[in-house]
Amino acid sequence: MKSVLKTALLFAFAIISTAKVQHDHSSHNENDVAAHEHKVQSPHGGEIKDVGKYHFEIIFDTFTANEKLNMWISKSNFKVIEPKDITGKVKLQYPDGKEIEKTLTANTEKLFCNVEDITKAFTALIIVTIKEKEYHTTCIYKGLGK
Repeated sequence: MKSVLKTALLFAFAIISTAKVQHDHSSHNENDVAAHEHKVQSPHGGEIKDVGKYHFEIIFDTFTANEKLNMWISKSNFKVIEPKDITGKVKLQYPDGKEIEKTLTANTEKLFCNVEDITKAFTALIIVTIKEKEYHTTCIYKGLGK
């Protein structure tokens, strides 16, 4: 009887511990590059990054002429905000050490920039300024055909 009670208590403790650790945001810094990522359905089919109180959705589009890197910014409810007063830049870092800085251009719904050689892999370091506050994230692009 004692072993059954002991097993039940251990099982209950394991469930409570797992539930508590499963989604604790207390350690997140709102500008942390390695911020907690949520697995949600993205409105435009891109990768969602949680950055502070915003969600950045990033897509690399190989078929457009000059909007290869596209980024939508939304609030916590995933309602896209118009980026009219938002500025941004991106630094593309290639495995061979080459770095290229780009300014993100805003239209009525997103920020975007061109990437001249979309065939090569790179890491995009993105900095966006919203209401005089900087938000940072990174995104890895694997290149084409690899």
